[in-house]
Amino acid sequence: MIWTTYFNRWTCYFIWLILRIRSTLASADLILTMQHVLITLTLLGVVLATPAQTELPDFGDSSQSVLSQANEERLGEAFFRKLRRQVTIVDDPEVESYIQNIGYRLASHIKQNEVRFTFFVVDDPSVNAFAGPGGFIGINSGLITTTQSESELAAVLAHEIAHVTQRHISRTVELREQTSAALLAGLAAAILLGTQHSEAGAASAAVLQSRAAQSFLDFSRANELEADRISIELMAAAGLDPRAVPQFFERLQEMSRYSTQSPEFLSTHPVTTARIAESRARADIYPFRQHTSSIGFYLIRSKLQVSAHKSAREAVIKFEKKLASGKYISELGANYGLTLALLNSGNLDRAAIVIEKLIAKHPERISFYDTSAKIETKRGNLEKALLIYEDNLELYPDSKVLVRGYIEVLILNNRPQTAISQLEQYSKHHSLDGQMYQLAARAHKETGNARGAHAALAEYYYHEGLLSEATHQLELAARASGHSNFYTNSRIEARLEEINREKSSGN
Repeated sequence: MIWTTYFNRWTCYFIWLILRIRSTLASADLILTMQHVLITLTLLGVVLATPAQTELPDFGDSSQSVLSQANEERLGEAFFRKLRRQVTIVDDPEVESYIQNIGYRLASHIKQNEVRFTFFVVDDPSVNAFAGPGGFIGINSGLITTTQSESELAAVLAHEIAHVTQRHISRTVELREQTSAALLAGLAAAILLGTQHSEAGAASAAVLQSRAAQSFLDFSRANELEADRISIELMAAAGLDPRAVPQFFERLQEMSRYSTQSPEFLSTHPVTTARIAESRARADIYPFRQHTSSIGFYLIRSKLQVSAHKSAREAVIKFEKKLASGKYISELGANYGLTLALLNSGNLDRAAIVIEKLIAKHPERISFYDTSAKIETKRGNLEKALLIYEDNLELYPDSKVLVRGYIEVLILNNRPQTAISQLEQYSKHHSLDGQMYQLAARAHKETGNARGAHAALAEYYYHEGLLSEATHQLELAARASGHSNFYTNSRIEARLEEINREKSSGN
């Protein structure tokens, strides 16, 4: 929407300019002039649509006048909702909790930070990461499985955090506006020159286009170097290894040498030998301190590796080979991956044996109990699964991993009302995710509350960025039978109006 506004503004200016020129030109010259106009508008569209990074601003700089922090946050929320419609976000509490914890660990060391960060993982095997507006930072699952240490993963997160704190998106808007104005002024002169000398006019336009492209390229290089510097500082402040920044760059370069297709990260974050050398020199300023990757890193890395395989059986074979050969980064992580693969393949007895060994070694890991309960659920031992969840929820009542698993087993065990009560209790202090809204819809449906089921489905669709589907479910909820009172009806109507306003605003 922002780019369209600028493009339309300058297009109108160009039309006005041509009308002024038209009155002074002969017919043949006018035809030549209009040809230049078409070329110019095409070039302008390319320049405005070309992705670019931006110069590094200081807080409170001129970019604030282009896109304020509040507007950037609203843009970020709309961006995330639309992103959900285009990609698959990893909907796993264990993965979500880990990536947010490591992200917040880094962000906590930013001075005067006003950004509310949201870190998430995209289910995509390619090696890439990106920073969206409003502090939304996405990491592809393929990048996580490629990293060899927690510090390497943190290095990428820190780099994307730097892009956000330096307000690169606002600077992009500002640069595009400035460049477009300068480009159009020059192209107008090129058009006039072309009426007298067509070859000279075409050459001028080509020079202007190349200069505009170079300015964006220079901005990109400057931003990447600045993001490297800030990420190294954040890594050191968070007690992580800053040398992981150049190490990961080198790993990506090595991957590109032995593959016909370079990692996507290199196309959006160009890495050169000079850049690696500079980041290494900066990292070497800090005293060497060995950082041991957390158990959480190894566990989510293995979990994502399991889901990346085409079949559960293939994943079982892969992890069995790792454990037999000793070629693994973490034995614990490899065994956890094997357990999940065995669970997915239906080899429940063997999965139960492995997970019990892991629990014996690490009785504090919530995810191990959740996996054990899932094994019992698949075995049909619902009461045993409920006991596992209830015992652990006494110790960790706020764990989304446990709450979500517990609610699902309650519904399977024909206790939907208890499931609804648990969801309502949890929602008093925590936001529900998409799967929780789906579970709520199932539970309400089983109790005969069609109104509640439609309302819960509406929130699920809203969470997924499907606003039309959300409003449709709310309309059904308003007409459906179920627990009805003034408060419930008013809440449904208010929510419907809220989402309709959002739809009309184009978000």
